[in-house]
Amino acid sequence: MAPLSAKAQSLIPASGQVGSCNFITGGIHAWCIPDYIAYLLGVIFMFIGAIFFLMIVVSGYQIALGSVTGDKEAGRKKLMTSILGFIISAFSFFIIDWVVCTIAGSC
Repeated sequence: MAPLSAKAQSLIPASGQVGSCNFITGGIHAWCIPDYIAYLLGVIFMFIGAIFFLMIVVSGYQIALGSVTGDKEAGRKKLMTSILGFIISAFSFFIIDWVVCTIAGSC
C-alpha cells in the first residue's frame, strides 16, 4: 500500500499548497477541485513542452543528417507535425484553463 500512496503524492507539490488548499494538513474542500485541476494542467503542459522540445531536436538532427541519407523531407514533416501539435495543445490548454478559471471564479 505504501508504494501507491507515494506515487499519488508525486502529483502534489512539495509545499502541499495548491491555491488556498493544503494537502499536507488536510485542509481540502470542494472549492479546491478547480485549483487542483489548474495545477494539473500546468504539470501536463510542462510535459507536453518537454516532448515538443525533444521532437524539435530529433527532427533537427534528422534534417541535418538528411543530406547524408537523402531523406530531409521526413525531418521537415516531423518538425511541422510537432509544431502543429504544440499549437493545438497550447490552444486547448488556454481554453481549458479559461473554463477552469471561470468556474473557480479566480480570473
